[in-house]
Amino acid sequence: MNFNVENLIMYDYVQGFENINWEAMATYGNETEYIKHAKMAECLTEKSISIEAFQCIYVKSEEVKKYILKIFENYKIQKNPPYINVMPNWFN
Repeated sequence: MNFNVENLIMYDYVQGFENINWEAMATYGNETEYIKHAKMAECLTEKSISIEAFQCIYVKSEEVKKYILKIFENYKIQKNPPYINVMPNWFN
């Protein structure tokens, strides 16, 4: 399966949720390209989501983590900021 912008499909929330491959989502690690991309599925909304609602943010490097922490500092985000997890292998 070729994963590129031309292959993306936008679903409404219910249909998108029903189309999630939960077995792939429950698989530990990113053993195949399919599993890696299935786990990177996005849910889009036109509404704002409070930073306190985020559990964690995954980033490629310590440099990006420092950048995000600086944003938190600039916006005075102190109460329940999300955990920032550096996972370079997720971005290869």
